[in-house]
Amino acid sequence: MSFDEQVHKTFGFIKDALALENCTLDDVVKSECWLTDARDFQAFNLIYKTYFKKNPPVRCVFPARFMFTCKVEMQVIAYKPIKG
Repeated sequence: MSFDEQVHKTFGFIKDALALENCTLDDVVKSECWLTDARDFQAFNLIYKTYFKKNPPVRCVFPARFMFTCKVEMQVIAYKPIKG
């Protein structure tokens, strides 16, 4: 699977997890991203911007060496006030 495909798939997993709590990417306030190859940052950034078009969350991006085969890993924190 290409790097771009992995990034899109990762965002799909994140969107699915957020949906379990009735959240969306608009509720994300922080993201941490790990890339196995820092040279992929530019491609990652272009894709990232398509998912967070307005008010992007605070973000950290780190180079990493994983113990499994992947090129990107992400973790997000979402905040959605409880109504009522």
